[in-house]
Amino acid sequence: MGWKTFLFGLVALVSLSEIGSILIVIGMISVIGIPIALLIAALPGLFVIYFLSRLIFLLFAKPGSVVHGGMALGLALVILAVPPVLVNSRLDKKADALIAQDIDDATGNPKVRSLAVVAARGYYTGGQCDELCKRLLLNGQVDEFIMWREAEPFDEAKLPQTGQRYRFVRQASCKAPDGLISGDSLGLAKDDEGMKGRSLDDLIVAKSAAGNCLVSDTVPFSRADAVLMLGAVTSRGKSARAGLDPLADTVSGTRLTLLVRKDGGFVPVYRKTSTSTRKLWYLVVPGMFDGGGMKLYPSLARRTEYRGGAKRYSSGISLASFVEDRLGLKLAVRNTISPSDELNQLDEILATAKEPTSAQIALVERFFANIEYRKPVDERQMELGGKILSNMAIPVSYPVSRMVDNLPKADRNRQQEFADLLFQRLEARLDAVPGSTKPQGYISSQFPQVDQISRAIAALPQGAIAQRHFDGLVRLARNEVLRTHGYSALKRLADFGEQGADQLFWLIEDADRMLARNNKRKRDQSWQHPFLAGLGGLCQMALRGEVPGNGAKRFIALAKAEKVAVFGAYAKMVAGTLLGFGASPQQVREVLLMSESNKPEQVDKVISRAQAKIDCSY
Repeated sequence: MGWKTFLFGLVALVSLSEIGSILIVIGMISVIGIPIALLIAALPGLFVIYFLSRLIFLLFAKPGSVVHGGMALGLALVILAVPPVLVNSRLDKKADALIAQDIDDATGNPKVRSLAVVAARGYYTGGQCDELCKRLLLNGQVDEFIMWREAEPFDEAKLPQTGQRYRFVRQASCKAPDGLISGDSLGLAKDDEGMKGRSLDDLIVAKSAAGNCLVSDTVPFSRADAVLMLGAVTSRGKSARAGLDPLADTVSGTRLTLLVRKDGGFVPVYRKTSTSTRKLWYLVVPGMFDGGGMKLYPSLARRTEYRGGAKRYSSGISLASFVEDRLGLKLAVRNTISPSDELNQLDEILATAKEPTSAQIALVERFFANIEYRKPVDERQMELGGKILSNMAIPVSYPVSRMVDNLPKADRNRQQEFADLLFQRLEARLDAVPGSTKPQGYISSQFPQVDQISRAIAALPQGAIAQRHFDGLVRLARNEVLRTHGYSALKRLADFGEQGADQLFWLIEDADRMLARNNKRKRDQSWQHPFLAGLGGLCQMALRGEVPGNGAKRFIALAKAEKVAVFGAYAKMVAGTLLGFGASPQQVREVLLMSESNKPEQVDKVISRAQAKIDCSY
């Protein structure tokens, strides 16, 4: 057929390879490259059409005849159109057979007090309580909810033997609710009442803190009144990996099934199936059509057809609608706990001499977590927050820093009260781990507490930290074990002027000492924490226009002694600190160029941005 045909075929073959995939992805990034990318993806198909037409022409047509050339092309297209007709007919029959299994024998609303659900195993495995579980239990629509996740495809004749049961039980004290999955997967949040700023988990935690515990245990599926199954009834992998196989089974079916208990077993009374079928395109031609993201795979051209209400990205089957409309179970939640009720509940917990339960501690954490961003806390919230921090049996949680950050700017007494409480917590942790070496029998739970306490200290308003707190920060700076987790608080040494700056410079030097000592342990990055604390604190001083004596000179001396990291994200902090301390742009440039990874043009941009605005973030 000639060298042109050979070359065309070779290019088409290359476009089906890894090279073709890369070229298509690169082309799709830019507007001008999209037509080229589409052409590369279609080249194999165009070659098949051309090659078959050319072969027919050479075998049956007279050379040079335009009419016969057109007929050869038409015959080639007809030949390529036959396989899709035959294969797609077979796929249609399978999709129809799946939908033909649908039934609706449920008469009225079956009484369901124990509901079991089989869901698809994915990110979550096992029996975590999802949104449906929480809504039904909170509304008292079922007495118990049994959950389990299975690998797809599902077979209703092979139900799990056991599942995880959830129910509310009145007890003297409760553990913190466990196994809850957050999110609005059912899309029902808009129908809830009084839930602004609250979640389903908030309501469950509040009930548990009041002694109405959400408990879970493993029970047999056979105890359920009914079983709901929603998931695939065909192997999704076969459809996704069809590739160049024209006979691949590409029918994907999703089914909702309701089974009710009868005669010691379960019988199906409702099935609803939807399908999506990746049919062959109108011509059987190859190309780069499969894949996603930054990776494409060779495959035959296909088109997707949906049945049973399915559509792109959706099976078309609504679990929530079925539960509400067919089972008659209410899912929309009404919040009956007012903000004042929640605060009163916390007051009662704090008023007792008993150690709080884990459920009550979870309620405390929710109290801090639900404080709105950038909205000053009121007097009642501050009073309650102070009581909580005074109770050493209640750990400091991450959201505490939100309340600290929102303390009224004019209320200096309240700010210093919170600072005193947080530093008492910090001192207690420092007393527990006094040395530079991790003691025998050390409880690792100290680590997250130091982290959370330090985050809260770092969030305190300017001026809240008093001179009496300086020694506590110095103790933390000298504690190699705890400062790794509490380095965010060490930046507040910047609040203490010259003596604070001395400690911040010392942290940078000590980080260099740690780096030299741990040089043999390549993965040990613990030097970064004291370094970030020192550099971050000095940067904050520069940002506020507070220049310690010989600040620029001392910093440059440390840099020239190779005790300052000036690469990566550190570069902007170093530039901002030096400029804020009065160094010239040329001096900053010389410091940054000490790192081989910093290029002159990059350094100039960093300095220019630092001159416009000092950025102390990392």
